[in-house]
Amino acid sequence: MNGYLRGETSFTVAVDEADCMGRLKPSAIMQYMQDLATSHADEIGVGFKDTFPKNLIWVQTRMSVRISAYPRIGERITAETFPHAPGLVECGRDYYLYRADGTEFARASTFWCLLDFVSRRIRKPKDLFCYGADEYRPDEAVPDAPRKLDLPDDLAEAYTDAVRYTDTDRNRHLNNARYGDMLLDAFSDSFDDGNDIASFDVRFVKEMKCGDRYVVRSGGDGADRYVSARRGDENVFEARFSVRPRTEGVV
Repeated sequence: MNGYLRGETSFTVAVDEADCMGRLKPSAIMQYMQDLATSHADEIGVGFKDTFPKNLIWVQTRMSVRISAYPRIGERITAETFPHAPGLVECGRDYYLYRADGTEFARASTFWCLLDFVSRRIRKPKDLFCYGADEYRPDEAVPDAPRKLDLPDDLAEAYTDAVRYTDTDRNRHLNNARYGDMLLDAFSDSFDDGNDIASFDVRFVKEMKCGDRYVVRSGGDGADRYVSARRGDENVFEARFSVRPRTEGVV
């Protein structure tokens, strides 16, 4: 598209990527985007093999996703991604996901920082990139992606859990896609009652490592819901999402 930096791949919705109704889970959408970002970053020279020798890793700080439909088990989908020009400390990357007939069913804007994994300090990402301004797609998938979320003070405990070995990624912290399941688990009754997530915005505040115990808290009703995860007195994750009545049938 107009010579912009672009990555593309295809997936087939697997059984373990679907919910009890056979439809793609939000966490699977997050995993697809993460997989595509990983391969495309490698392709353009800013991936793990380029950053790790310099003691640098990419960490996601926030994400905004808009979902219009939910593909089912066995459906073939296509995802494309466009990175934005790096900012002072943050880099944006957008995604568009399509069903086999070319219909868009989801889009997202995500934001990343470059972290020194020894000092745990943020590093400026600009020096990693060697592309001209005209090679970055200028429009944004989710132009209203918020920088901050205003969660109510009265969120109630939904459940407690701990980070297990299989929850972690090669950066040795809780994989970002795992947080997508928190949205469903915190409001399981609501989704059983016939609602779908229409959109969600998340902030990844603190990393969690294997063995960390955390408390998931939730609140809100109607169309707007809120979820946070706390490790002790620290807020490590927060999300705001909206639901809509389910219009598609179930399998």
